[in-house]
Amino acid sequence: MRTAKDGERFTTLDNRERELTNEDLLICDNGAKESRPIAIAGVMGGLNTEVGDSTKNVLIESAYFLQSSIRRTSKRLGLQTDASRRFERGSDPNAVIHALDRAAMLMQSLAQGKVCEGVIDCKEHEFLPLALKCRLTRVNQLLGTHLSVSEVENVFNRLGFSHRWDGNDAFHLKIPTYRADIHEEIDLIEEVARIYGYDNIPKSEAKFHASLLPNAPIFLLENEVRSLALAQGLQEFLTCDLIGPAMLNIVQDDSIPPDSVIKVLNPTSIEQSILRTSLLPGLLQVVKYNFDHQNRDVLGFEIGRIHFKDKEQYKEQSVIGIIMSGRSSESHWERKSAEVDFYDLKGIIENLLQMLGIKNPIFKNSQLKTLHSGRQAAIYLDTLEIGALGEVHPAICKRLDVPQRILFAEINLHDLYQMRRPKEKVQDLSIFPSSERDWTVTLGQEMPLQEVFDKIRLIPSKLLEEVTLLYIYQSESLGKGLRNATFHFVYRDKQKTIAQDAVDAEHARIIENINKAIKR
Repeated sequence: MRTAKDGERFTTLDNRERELTNEDLLICDNGAKESRPIAIAGVMGGLNTEVGDSTKNVLIESAYFLQSSIRRTSKRLGLQTDASRRFERGSDPNAVIHALDRAAMLMQSLAQGKVCEGVIDCKEHEFLPLALKCRLTRVNQLLGTHLSVSEVENVFNRLGFSHRWDGNDAFHLKIPTYRADIHEEIDLIEEVARIYGYDNIPKSEAKFHASLLPNAPIFLLENEVRSLALAQGLQEFLTCDLIGPAMLNIVQDDSIPPDSVIKVLNPTSIEQSILRTSLLPGLLQVVKYNFDHQNRDVLGFEIGRIHFKDKEQYKEQSVIGIIMSGRSSESHWERKSAEVDFYDLKGIIENLLQMLGIKNPIFKNSQLKTLHSGRQAAIYLDTLEIGALGEVHPAICKRLDVPQRILFAEINLHDLYQMRRPKEKVQDLSIFPSSERDWTVTLGQEMPLQEVFDKIRLIPSKLLEEVTLLYIYQSESLGKGLRNATFHFVYRDKQKTIAQDAVDAEHARIIENINKAIKR
């Protein structure tokens, strides 16, 4: 046995030449003219002594090595083997001869080998059992038990630890050398807990002290949004904040300046070298992974942080991302399940905002390159844009090799918190009946329906209570690029029963004003 020289090279059994240092231990053959290494001690043997079909004579070497030395060599060489893992965790120095005899016996019984007599045993000193003291009071204090002397003695007897009770508070034990994992009193206490049984240890009630500091408002909003999203049947996802250049290129568009992207100085890998500017990359990977494993229905959300650089400041903000792909519900024998579409996602967002007490969100056309040009919209509250939704661009789906529609929405929770309003108290329902009217208008395909709603809201009316979209009809008879939209109007006077003539007059006035606004 000797330590290697700095820069000494040695070819191991995997046919790789490795450069050694003076901290590495070598097993050498002194029978040659020069002491030639034949193995890196405790890690791997050498190619020069590999056993082959023509091998007849085998010298068996059994040894005990210091754990830290083997671990240091294994880590530095990047070479983990069965041998190194065993020696790193500790072995029994007194089992060396037994292991050697066992190996010789197996060679004799399995390969009809002839075992030579004699063993050479080289060691500087005897390996004696470790002497430790274990206090009974300390055992009961740490475990929260009331174990007696006989109960602890029974545990040590079952473990094979020779012991002596001092008649006061301590056990004096001799730890066998094969228990290389026991070094201190706390290790013995852990053994007592393991053998006695964790289920038998009584559990005390946790003492809770509430902090005087209030929770951050954005944290409370995140929890509320999470509960509302789960209530709509969405599953929560958790993805990594770090992405790679490939995923960044998928979602990069003109809305994200290149200099606002934050790169990691010392990344562990290229695929985790950039802080995400959107939740879309991670959620796309979730869809891709599930699709590849034949789970094609993904309806979920994630609440996480996005990161960007604004001039010289590094910022992060909380957002919620919603991803939908596949079927909207499980198939049923009576009805077929439809594939999710833009309006499924839009409905979830409207429900989410409504449950947060936010009314009348505005959806306007947007031009994000990551989304389908004709199936996307920006989400506005008054004049503030809080997010966007739409169908992921087909080119991205093709690059991911996912041949089905993917819907995505992202809302900034910091902006949402600014626009949130206190929840309204319950109001008495009107005791007077309402009156309803329908109105159908022919519109061009290029005109958003939201524009019609906006113009209706600009018309002052004391009787108009609600307007909703009832139907959309398209056919060749209407003409190319045209469609019929039917709106449903609800009128009510909260002070008295409304007369039919008054409803007709008010409805006619509103329709006239809408027609004028649309023609402009």
